[in-house]
Amino acid sequence: VASRVARKHRVLQCFLTEMLGVDADAASKEACTLEHGISDETIERLSSYMDGGAQPPPGRAGRCRGREACTLLDCKEGDTVRVAMIRGPRRNRRLLDLGVFPGEVVQIRRKLPNQSVVVRVKGCDIAISPEIATSIVVESCP
Repeated sequence: VASRVARKHRVLQCFLTEMLGVDADAASKEACTLEHGISDETIERLSSYMDGGAQPPPGRAGRCRGREACTLLDCKEGDTVRVAMIRGPRRNRRLLDLGVFPGEVVQIRRKLPNQSVVVRVKGCDIAISPEIATSIVVESCP
């Protein structure tokens, strides 16, 4: 039982810090609160999601050009979109540093020949590789 609770704590703490950008100390305290009430199945799904092995739940990413889940790579030049989710914790930290995080509105400025996407976020243009762009789930802005 203790090892299951410890694993829940680790997964929750990782999710809070890597995916949501919560401070490590605050994430540890939150994980302590959550670890006792969350099911093993939910922890497994959360762990799989963070490892990039799961897709967002249906409807989570909104709709983009008629598709359920739209990644930044799928968007066209000139589109303005809102970041719904970033898949994969290792990618998330760098994107947070650049100002790309869930809820942020970005404009697609250019698509480069190598499939990199240039986006404007917080008044700055940044180039995002196609590998990273596929991990950024977006929804269209009304």
